[in-house]
Amino acid sequence: MGEDQFDHRAASIPAGRKAKMLPDLDCQNPSTWLWTLKLLKAPVVLPERPQAVEAGQGDFHLRPVPDARPFLERNLSLLTRWVRSREHSRVHSRERILSIPIKQTETPEVQHIEFAEMKAVLGAIQRSTLDGRRDFALLTLMFNTGARVSEIVGLQAADLRLTTPASLLLRGKGKKQRVCSLWPETAGLMRDLLEEQGIQPDQPRAVFHNHWGGQLTRFGVRLILRKRVAQAAKSSPSLKRKRLHPHSIRHGSAIYLLRSGVDLSTIAHWLGHANINTTHRYLAMDLEAQRQAVQQAKPLVQKGRKSAAWRHDTNLIAWLEQL
Repeated sequence: MGEDQFDHRAASIPAGRKAKMLPDLDCQNPSTWLWTLKLLKAPVVLPERPQAVEAGQGDFHLRPVPDARPFLERNLSLLTRWVRSREHSRVHSRERILSIPIKQTETPEVQHIEFAEMKAVLGAIQRSTLDGRRDFALLTLMFNTGARVSEIVGLQAADLRLTTPASLLLRGKGKKQRVCSLWPETAGLMRDLLEEQGIQPDQPRAVFHNHWGGQLTRFGVRLILRKRVAQAAKSSPSLKRKRLHPHSIRHGSAIYLLRSGVDLSTIAHWLGHANINTTHRYLAMDLEAQRQAVQQAKPLVQKGRKSAAWRHDTNLIAWLEQL
């Protein structure tokens, strides 16, 4: 079975049926591995010598593809363990597949938007138009809550609690729900936006809409942010050096909370992190805290200070030692 056939076969199967078909795959045939990983939308699945995998002879490697590491770590390992549990006679070959080293790649710096930069972006928005008022409320809400873009575009009017104390209900990953508090100013912006759009606070209708009246998508949010950042970059040059996306606002919100003295466990709950270790990365991202730590530490070499002349007087040193 050739690679093209795998693509055709995988493409002809509805997405909902793919998971149900996995138990029926033939573990004896090495080509099954290629086809199964095609079903799972693998970016890298091709052994250089498939026959070596089946026969257990020689070395074999997976051809690396950029950004393939997360998939390989997640899906290839799970698939291999599943096959190992069903075909005990070929455990050795499966173990060799699991032992294939994953190519190390550079981890890019996580970009976030600073509080001052966020104020510059909001200050550059002309609020005399409906689009401007929508964008102002949208970006303010994203920074206030640190919500994922999928949570924001899926927000409904019924999820808002605009009476004091104001809050909103967010539906995150894995259908998990959490409640985030709102600044009074943010609640006022949302109240005005709903009133302008003729949406009642208890209606299950989307809050943010595009030009055609449909629900705003994550691609639309990215476009809005790009447009507003470009406008603000004229007065805030630091924005020109950053590649910002909607998740950068989430990072910026977390950094702002951290600098305000909020503990990591509260930030983890605020952002909807299932594991607090995910939140710990913001400690490394907070460059301001690192600068303060450096200032508190005593430098190794102090500029402009010279050692005292008496330290070089050997007669004086010898006399002091005799005391």
